[in-house]
Amino acid sequence: SNSTDAGLIKADFDTWIAAQVDEVYPNWDVNATAGNAGKIQFGGGSTRYINGKGLEYNQAINKGLIGALMVDQILNNYLSTSVLDDASNRADNDADVVATDKNYTTMEHKWDEAFGYLYGTDNATDPQLGADDFLNKYLARVEDDADFEGIAQDIYDAFKFGRAAIVAKNYTVRDEQANILREKISMIIGVRAVYYLQQGKNNLATDTAAAFHDLSEGYGFIYSLQFTRKSGTNQPYFTKSEVDGFISTLMSGNGFWDATPGMLDTMSDTISAEFSFTTNEAGS
Repeated sequence: SNSTDAGLIKADFDTWIAAQVDEVYPNWDVNATAGNAGKIQFGGGSTRYINGKGLEYNQAINKGLIGALMVDQILNNYLSTSVLDDASNRADNDADVVATDKNYTTMEHKWDEAFGYLYGTDNATDPQLGADDFLNKYLARVEDDADFEGIAQDIYDAFKFGRAAIVAKNYTVRDEQANILREKISMIIGVRAVYYLQQGKNNLATDTAAAFHDLSEGYGFIYSLQFTRKSGTNQPYFTKSEVDGFISTLMSGNGFWDATPGMLDTMSDTISAEFSFTTNEAGS
């Protein structure tokens, strides 16, 4: 709802798309070096296409959209009280007044839209994980980490119980479940941000291409931190200003070419400290 920040965020995505065309495509067959865009590959691994600072723009866009689209729409739009209770939504829900030509109330529909941004499936009773390359995929990745096993069920149950609470006109329970979703969905972003910083750190000395790929994914998840939301508040886990600070640190000098284990550990620890996990748990 902050039009100034919204404009700056949209400009970032426009810039990444334009830079892929203007910087990376012309150097598609050129070996990248510090300060020069091109391709990078190590020891028979995948070829990556990076800018002069080592960043893969496609990863910034893809992982940035997880926060700017999926997480923001779920946590800051559809599950917000201002949207759920907008206008006559609560009175209509209390009176079982359905939307025009529909069999659900507007409040039920708003909750269902939030559900769809994560699961994107018509099978609400058995949604599949890993069904897309966005938030759904990375919920599956976090669930597969033994340190976070059960998060997928926690999130599904909160959606289910919150929806049932709307049908029962119990808005206290609805809001409790929305707060659980804010915490757990935000955690997906935090965990993966730290995970990729740590994987990038581990590969720096042995496989630059793999390290830069990991750090590019980390860049996108760090960008997405500004769209998270702390339970019971209107605040993200990290503000836009704080996220911009992380990005500036990652891109200073020659960017990933200049990254050090110490810098990546410090950033990981700063992110972990805002959540209920450790860098070791998220990074392994």
